[in-house]
Amino acid sequence: MSTNIKNKQVRKGQLMQWVVIISFIVLTALSSHSFARFSLDRDAVKEIVVEEAKLQGVDPALVLAVAQVESDFDPNVVSHKGARGVMQIMPKTARDEFGINPALLFDARTNIRTGVTFLKQLQNRYGKVEFALSHYNGGSRVTKPDGSYQVIPVTRGYVDKVLSKMKTFQQYETPSWLAYTPSYRDMKEKAKDNLGIQSKLYRLRQKNMHLAKVVNTRVDSYLDGYRSGSTKGRGYTSDQRERRQQVLQWESIYER
Repeated sequence: MSTNIKNKQVRKGQLMQWVVIISFIVLTALSSHSFARFSLDRDAVKEIVVEEAKLQGVDPALVLAVAQVESDFDPNVVSHKGARGVMQIMPKTARDEFGINPALLFDARTNIRTGVTFLKQLQNRYGKVEFALSHYNGGSRVTKPDGSYQVIPVTRGYVDKVLSKMKTFQQYETPSWLAYTPSYRDMKEKAKDNLGIQSKLYRLRQKNMHLAKVVNTRVDSYLDGYRSGSTKGRGYTSDQRERRQQVLQWESIYER
């Protein structure tokens, strides 16, 4: 009897654990879903698109055009085929090609970053934007049996629409956030270069200060003798005086 009661208590405890876990998963999904829907307007999504495109070296106008055609910058949209988010990434593609949990595709930044990475890979593979866009929309049939490339006929309308939008973003829509600004990597490299220059200047200054001290030690006794009129026989020449003055000048410059 007592054993049955214990078993029931164990099963009840396990059931409660599963209820808590499932509730947590559902609430997390709903909160992510709600965040994507309500916290990001289209301008905020555009800013993420531009930022991610620049970080990966892809033309922001191209990614903006794809995002507009695919979802009109809606991080929550789902197509009739199941593609998700701003860049309309298929769950299978996210999982198999990029190792991303499909549930994360409703996070705007994750979705956009994945889409930009995919576009970059396709551009590198085909070397032409038209072919990359055709694959993005219609799959690998871009490659013909003979190994050459083509725009898949059923994707021609999509490709032309994206290219048209791309020109619009390039020529007519130039908000401040679309203009080029140095990326974090650019600024980091510049700061690193500046630090290297400053380091070299510091070492040069230290060397010159050391030289000044050496010359100061060796020349001061002669200089004192010169001032007292007793430099004869000490080997202190006008050339040494000139070098002494030059060193003093260097020292004054580096001490500023």
